[in-house]
Amino acid sequence: MTFLHSPFGPQKPAFTTIDLPDEGGEDANGEQPQLSTAVLDTMPESVRRPGYDVTSLTSGILHLGCGAFHRAHQAVITQRAIEAEGEKGLSWGIASASLRRPTTPDALEPQDGLYTVLERDASGTKAEIVGSLSETFYAPTDERGLVDRLADPATKIVTLTVTAGGYSLEPSSGRLQADDPDIQSDLTAERPVTTIGTLMQGLDAVRKAGHVPPVILSCDNLGSNGDTVRQAVIDCAAMTDDKLASWIERSVQFPNTMVDRIVPVTTDEDLRTAQDVLGVLDAAPVSAEPYLQWVIEDFEGERPLWEAGGAEIVGSVAPWEATKLRLLNGTHMVLAYLGGLADHGTIAEVANDPLMVDFALRFMLNEQAPTLPSTAPDPYHYAKLLLKRWRNPAPAA
Repeated sequence: MTFLHSPFGPQKPAFTTIDLPDEGGEDANGEQPQLSTAVLDTMPESVRRPGYDVTSLTSGILHLGCGAFHRAHQAVITQRAIEAEGEKGLSWGIASASLRRPTTPDALEPQDGLYTVLERDASGTKAEIVGSLSETFYAPTDERGLVDRLADPATKIVTLTVTAGGYSLEPSSGRLQADDPDIQSDLTAERPVTTIGTLMQGLDAVRKAGHVPPVILSCDNLGSNGDTVRQAVIDCAAMTDDKLASWIERSVQFPNTMVDRIVPVTTDEDLRTAQDVLGVLDAAPVSAEPYLQWVIEDFEGERPLWEAGGAEIVGSVAPWEATKLRLLNGTHMVLAYLGGLADHGTIAEVANDPLMVDFALRFMLNEQAPTLPSTAPDPYHYAKLLLKRWRNPAPAA
């Protein structure tokens, strides 16, 4: 059976209807300049630019996993928060660490951390330059090291996008895989290499220094991600120091979160589109759909005004998780099977078929919505949003 092309994976861009500049500026050597703070003020009016002085940012957030999703999701919402808070917001720059490869930091360093988000839908492409990354670095060669950065009192929040496989969890139990060789090595390593080992050692340094610990926010697709990561860090700490484990259990907040945005792998056409619209080279653009969701359980302490960027601060993420899993994931799977049988080639084709749309809406509202908690977001509104997303023929949807 041939399955539909999923909107949740990379696709080759099919079009762009953005108004491109007639000419791109060149330097004295005939070469097109590269995106940086030096050329930020020369960008076309059609390009949204950071509404603050990016050179004045200081790092209040440490992020592990400087990938495309992070740069098209948390970094964008944080940019909105910084803009909304004015001068106060300048303390919420993101020190973003690449854990596996130096590719992204190497691309962003000459650009002063700036890059373009290309938001694509049926109406065309919108471009925004994001400047909320105050630092980008490759963790294995970083002089300071993640433990020292995490223990810095200026670090108020640690966010993570390391994928579900980056937490060293036992698949059968969801608990820490204690016999993992890297976890065992990280118990005493000077520079831990695992996410959980890094969090454990960084929090131990915070405790020994007597500082207030940062809030740890996983932004990966794990069920109850905050609770899961919290338990893994406690399990890791208990392997070396019961007092540390108890302190983490009492003192460190791990709010659950839920994230959603389609962010395909950057293509050569994305690079060309960014260059055309900016009039300068951008070595690290990302493409995304317009839809963006970040649901965060409320926590004590300082944080950016993420609500200004569309984030939702709630008492419990569980109802939002249930709604996403059942209405989004469940209906998407059903439409993929039915669409394949109906000879549709993409989800966008299915979502533009009136018969399929009618079925999907009835399936979500009549079959799935009654199973959701009473505190779940409005299922009718969410279902209509999903149908709009699925109709998007752009590569990011």
